[in-house]
Amino acid sequence: MMPVAAAQAVLAGPLVRLIFPPRWEPSIPIFVILSLAIGFAVLASSAGNLLMAQGRFATKVRLNVFHLLLFVALVGPAALSGAVMVAWGVLAFWIAAAIVNPLVALYGTGIRPLTSIQPLSCLVILTAGAFAPMSVMLTLTPTLSWPLLSIAVLFSLTFYGGLLWWLQRHVLISLTQRLRQLIGRSRHSIK
Repeated sequence: MMPVAAAQAVLAGPLVRLIFPPRWEPSIPIFVILSLAIGFAVLASSAGNLLMAQGRFATKVRLNVFHLLLFVALVGPAALSGAVMVAWGVLAFWIAAAIVNPLVALYGTGIRPLTSIQPLSCLVILTAGAFAPMSVMLTLTPTLSWPLLSIAVLFSLTFYGGLLWWLQRHVLISLTQRLRQLIGRSRHSIK
């Protein structure tokens, strides 16, 4: 989901200008910021699934209460400053949740927190690296051209796929094996 969110953020300006009349241009920054927030939201939500698989329902409820308080603290004051600030508040909330949720889900499991954050940070860096060329190409081109857009998207997705394959080979296999062991242990303790 992170690459889709990054692509959506990069393409927000050209697509809004292509599809909508000029009066919609002020919505572009909001579109970009919320597109980035979606990527972090997916990462944060997966930790909740791990908590459920472990049978740690009370922890999930406490985490949701924390989310509520954090969201109100970040987005509430931003609402006084307009829609763009609200979007920044939502992005800040999801970045914080993408960091806190895996730490809470992995607490007491024997998996070191840095082990869980390493793939996340690699994925964010890889996504930024893959979609930066597309962003530069679209910024340097004053008018949107579909062939240029197609080449930029194809290049970025190819680059991202290669980097993701490398990440999977070197980092995610060991983390996936550890998570399988963890879920297997929690299922045996429930029976």
